[in-house]
Amino acid sequence: MERVLGFLMSFTFGLLFYGPWLLVRFGLYKIWYIAPAMPPLIWGRAVYGWPLGIMFILGPFLSLIPTTIDIRTEILHYIVLMSIVMTLWMLIWPPAWAKPFWQRHLESAYSYQEIRTVFLPAWRKMDKREWSKMMETKKGIEELVAYARQGRGKGFG
Repeated sequence: MERVLGFLMSFTFGLLFYGPWLLVRFGLYKIWYIAPAMPPLIWGRAVYGWPLGIMFILGPFLSLIPTTIDIRTEILHYIVLMSIVMTLWMLIWPPAWAKPFWQRHLESAYSYQEIRTVFLPAWRKMDKREWSKMMETKKGIEELVAYARQGRGKGFG
């Protein structure tokens, strides 16, 4: 019973890292991008810690491998090392494939400085649902950019 409980706890803890990234990657959760309380070094990157989630999800499956405890421990060490390396890589240099469409488009078309200083302050004043809906298409993104560049920021429309 303890093994099953340990497996479920580890799996659930892993989903806390992996789940948010899946929601972001498939465009189901966008509001994190305009969250005002993000520390500057992880702004736009907080969800890229998902390799740690993989570590906690894969770890319990090692008990299913029919081998010695020494080999399982060695495999676990490799999983932990690769998870830490991948997490650091994702946080420092997140690859394009890990980002949702709208974020890739935004960051390739506009400078980091303009996004941080012009777009985000204006977008944070908008209705979050409306902003999220508009981020789903290039046309919507261009409308949001025009809105932010006009210096409105009191609401869209």
